[in-house]
Amino acid sequence: MARTSAKSADKGKSSGRKKPVEPIDLLAERLAFDCDRFDEFVMGSTDFTVFRKPTRVTNESFGQLRLFSETKRLVIGVDEVGRGCLAGPVVAAAVLLPWFDRNSDLAERLSALDDSKKLPVAVREELSKTIRSCASFAIAEASPEEIDEINILHASLLAMKRAVMQLVSQAMLDLKECLILIDGKWKMADIECNQLPVIKGDSHSAAIAAASVVAKVHRDALMCKLADDFPHYNWLSNKGYPSEVHRLAIQEHGMTIWHRRSFRCLPDLEEEQDADEGCETRERVLVGANPAPKRGTNRKPSKDKADTVKRKGASGRKKSAKTGAKSVSSKRAGKSKSKKEG
Repeated sequence: MARTSAKSADKGKSSGRKKPVEPIDLLAERLAFDCDRFDEFVMGSTDFTVFRKPTRVTNESFGQLRLFSETKRLVIGVDEVGRGCLAGPVVAAAVLLPWFDRNSDLAERLSALDDSKKLPVAVREELSKTIRSCASFAIAEASPEEIDEINILHASLLAMKRAVMQLVSQAMLDLKECLILIDGKWKMADIECNQLPVIKGDSHSAAIAAASVVAKVHRDALMCKLADDFPHYNWLSNKGYPSEVHRLAIQEHGMTIWHRRSFRCLPDLEEEQDADEGCETRERVLVGANPAPKRGTNRKPSKDKADTVKRKGASGRKKSAKTGAKSVSSKRAGKSKSKKEG
């Protein structure tokens, strides 16, 4: 028995298998990530006394103030959803999670917190209810018209800014004492606050993951509600994203007020160019999906030019090459004749 147990222990060591990480440990890692970013930001600040007044000062030899575990850290996570959609607004959420003990009931309820795109619908909706019940949060949007006017990136940042300002106003926070963690690599413009972009932040930060979940659940519910008024586009299933059914519905029924006209929404632009241009609905779709190109961009050939290119085909290119060769040889023969006659 002793030998078998020793062998099994050796096998376990040799296999190198690691024990699966408990979900609650992942939550602890994400919360620690947020705290560490806050501490590092304050330590690196040139005026950390304005940013946050710590409870105590120690290690004066280092020339910096130290934050302790009892110091309240105001970390707001911001994320958006709906950037890649063809229809609907882009939605952003800002969340300020409360402090809670690792072994508390709230920690267990939030143990599955992760990037909203990785979570099943039921888990995501339950997490959203929990976050809304315990945290300070705000939700904001940028409309399809704003997306078309200032492009999707700037519209996403605008929605994030609106969510942050709304949260700060509702919770009566001092924006200078908060650190805003933003999912992605871009900062919000025209807002005086301490902000730190985090690439793939919804996989590292608890606050950003919470914002991702709240924004996703809110936007999905909005698109399901709009699906009742616009049943052709299957928003109940695709939530406005570019599925094949969605694109074909746009081709057949045209665009709604919720579609983004600066996006390419048609299933096949080449086929649409050859379609019946007498159909006013399809003309509206084509104009909306393909705005006039700016100067210096590669313009597509007109329909007449496209037809001539198609008529030529590959065989046309071969013939032109042969005729070109014949013309060159005839020119050379003409030159030789003229030399002889001279």
